[in-house]
Amino acid sequence: MARRIARWLGIAALVIGYPLLAHYTNESSRSDNLGAVVAIAPVVLIALVLAWRSPRRVIMLGVLVLLCVALWAGWPVLERHFGLVYWLQHVGMQLILFMTFGRTLIAGRQPLCTRFAEMVHAPLTPQHEIYARQVTVA
Repeated sequence: MARRIARWLGIAALVIGYPLLAHYTNESSRSDNLGAVVAIAPVVLIALVLAWRSPRRVIMLGVLVLLCVALWAGWPVLERHFGLVYWLQHVGMQLILFMTFGRTLIAGRQPLCTRFAEMVHAPLTPQHEIYARQVTVA
């Protein structure tokens, strides 16, 4: 039980602490190194988890090491422009959401908002289905 509580407290600390630290590094004029570390850390951690779980673990970890060497070599540039990393993460997430919602609008597929509405209010009337499709388009 204590282990479970500690795990949830750790997750809560990350969920609250990371955005606060990111905000601090963006607002502070003297936090270039910390800002670069905070900006790139989620990308590196996600890449590490994906490489570790890959069926070609050794190759993927080797690629990750090479990418880390490239990061180290370009660190001064990253320190000066770490805000761009946040922007790229934001744009990437918006593109993923756009593709996720857009793919469900292809003929023969159920729009995503219709699927959500059915989870809550099944069965839907034809008017509700039309509305949910329009919400997905919006």
